[in-house]
Amino acid sequence: MAVFFLQGAINTEYESMLAAISKCDKLLTEVIGELIYLAVFGLLFYQAEQKGL
Repeated sequence: MAVFFLQGAINTEYESMLAAISKCDKLLTEVIGELIYLAVFGLLFYQAEQKGL
């Protein structure tokens, strides 16, 4: 009985850990997307400034 309870607790902990990793992964993907967007926009702005536009 105690073994099943322990296994259930470990599974719950594991699932919550996976959920947390999933949330972090989504956040990380968003942050990386934003950084790429900013880098591209910044590069275009820099090039336009160099050409004197």
